[in-house]
Amino acid sequence: MLQAPQLLKSLPTTTRPSLALHVAKVPQPGAQQPGTRQLAAAAAASRGQQSQARDGPAERGTSPDEQQALRQTQLQQQRNATSALDESNLVSQGDAVEDLLPSSSNQEPPHPAEYASRPESPQQAASPSASGSAHQQQQEKAGQLQRLQQGVTEPVQNFVQHNSWARPALRGSAVLLGLWTLRALFVGTRKFLSPKAKKQRNMSKNLVLNETLAEYLPGDRQKLDKGVIGGLRMRTGFSPVEIFRKYMWYLLRERKFDQEAVADMVHLRNALGLKDEQVAEAIKERGDRIFAKFGNVMLETKGMTKAGIDRKATARTLFSKLLFLAEMEELLPQDSEAAQSIRLHHIFGATEDDMSKLRIVSLYEVDLDKLEGQFGGDDSFGTAAEDA
Repeated sequence: MLQAPQLLKSLPTTTRPSLALHVAKVPQPGAQQPGTRQLAAAAAASRGQQSQARDGPAERGTSPDEQQALRQTQLQQQRNATSALDESNLVSQGDAVEDLLPSSSNQEPPHPAEYASRPESPQQAASPSASGSAHQQQQEKAGQLQRLQQGVTEPVQNFVQHNSWARPALRGSAVLLGLWTLRALFVGTRKFLSPKAKKQRNMSKNLVLNETLAEYLPGDRQKLDKGVIGGLRMRTGFSPVEIFRKYMWYLLRERKFDQEAVADMVHLRNALGLKDEQVAEAIKERGDRIFAKFGNVMLETKGMTKAGIDRKATARTLFSKLLFLAEMEELLPQDSEAAQSIRLHHIFGATEDDMSKLRIVSLYEVDLDKLEGQFGGDDSFGTAAEDA
């Protein structure tokens, strides 16, 4: 065990006073206090010696030399008692120091590398130095951008300042660039709004409509509901009446006109939620378009060219199919005012006799092969996607 003087000497100079004062103030539980009794005995002996030194020589009648020797002896004894008391107090203080620092005297200070390997605390990680470095990087980027802009604009400004003809040339170039931009916008708008571009866009939408409905009709007819119709309207921008009219043209032109085709038209009308007036409007509008393209219905074709004969045959076939749809009770009730307002024979210029000859009474009895074969020779008929 280290003695108190040795232990205090081993500590740093700046730590000795505070540590010695702290240890002196800390009581040691369970330890004897050897200095207390010795201090009391030494104090009593000192008082006795002092009284003897004052009174003894006078009573005894000793000489001055003997009195001087006696005082020196008493002072020496007093010094010895004080030194013994100090030594006992230092021993107890040394024990208290060892209790407070049980392992610090034997441990070596950690190596600086250990401090470097320790992870940083969240407070250190979020220290102001990190934010300062990020702000500095942003300032550097802003400075680089500013220098780049100056490197581009300064040569141009210097060139314009040192050349008198540069400013008018730049103005002329800006005017030409503006005129070229306006011309490009005009040409692009004109091309976008041209009849040819409109027809091309309309053909693309018709193709999307026919392909979408072909996925459900006639195979998955029950899956064609209002949700599918709503998505189709968003993709094409067509109204319900336009969808019904355009698919009717596709059915008249490219599908076999049988019971399945007619049932598909009835289901499409219900899915679109059309009224009788809207169905009649779609049929009349389709009749007007057919008449505008193929002319009136003629049964006598003597003296006509082959192309004329084919066109009139196509007109008769389309008139027969359209008349069947207009007179179909499931599609359009015949006692309604909408059905009476169609009057297809007035649109195609047909007589009552022509209507009776061209009317399809039953889809099971009509010669469909002969009826469909009338389209073969007419090259002007086109496709359903070309419908405007």
